[in-house]
Amino acid sequence: MLFVLDPRGRALLGLQLFQDRAARLGWVILSSYNTLSDGPPEPNVNAVNAMLAWAQAHPSLDPTRLYLAGFSGTARAALGFAVALRGHVAGVIAVGGALGFSLGGPETAFAGDSTFAYFGSAGTRDFNYEEVLAMADRFRTTRVPFRVEAFQGPHSWPPPDVCGDALDWLELRAMLGELRAMDSGWVRERLAGEMARAAELEGLGRWAEAVRLDDAIARDYARWPEARDAAGRAAALRRSPVLARYDAEARRLAERGDSLEAASARRLLARVFVNLAFYEPRAYLASGSLDRALRMFEAAVTIGPIQGDGCGLLRDAYTAATAAQAQRLAGQCASSR
Repeated sequence: MLFVLDPRGRALLGLQLFQDRAARLGWVILSSYNTLSDGPPEPNVNAVNAMLAWAQAHPSLDPTRLYLAGFSGTARAALGFAVALRGHVAGVIAVGGALGFSLGGPETAFAGDSTFAYFGSAGTRDFNYEEVLAMADRFRTTRVPFRVEAFQGPHSWPPPDVCGDALDWLELRAMLGELRAMDSGWVRERLAGEMARAAELEGLGRWAEAVRLDDAIARDYARWPEARDAAGRAAALRRSPVLARYDAEARRLAERGDSLEAASARRLLARVFVNLAFYEPRAYLASGSLDRALRMFEAAVTIGPIQGDGCGLLRDAYTAATAAQAQRLAGQCASSR
């Protein structure tokens, strides 16, 4: 069963992202209207306790195969719950958020444990992109099964196909960790698909992605001969002039200021934006400083349009806007005007 923890309590949004693949795999999904990010832990604790109570009332469910999925702040909460519920949580899908290293954290709590698995994901423009990859690297060091899949986009839940990939991979890890019976036909079909995808990425010139996928295949399918082929292909790519030219082109573009580094710069700018368009205005509104909240929004719109949760905050602050501020904020969240 999968517990989905959305950071804004959007229970149906989280559930719908996973439901098609969950139905095919025979998973049960529970998603709460009460989970939250950036606040006290009690709402998330209460939500997980309520879902656990429901699960315990249904003894046909496998108590050793509980999975948690979270996004942003609830990704971090899910990782924390996994440690607290060790022995019952078989894996976490952590999107757009990760924990820093600490003794007793997931990397050390599950070190060498093949029955636990971490699927990390982040958008290419997500300001938390690097921290998701960094956590995966720490799981690599402590020999915890992991997989990371990026998607084109900002700080958000992944599209349904990536959510489906996460469930498929966790199903594979359950077989490899002997939490469920091995389905050799299903595994071979998935392996063939992953090998074909790695070859496709190489053919498209996306060599860095091809290397990452080949490495993942070598880790996850070590029992199958294709794993040696994937490892060999990754090693050959690393030695190849093709990848050397790719690295040289990346450096050349960096000198022009339009490069792979640009993606990192966009993520940093996204981090600045989310502070200006949400966190700082929220803090100023809570203290009654509407003028300061408005100044944050004025800075934010020089980066991008106000949207999502920021719109409600802008509506609250807009009552104190001067004529000049109203002009600068025109077109943001039409309902706030």
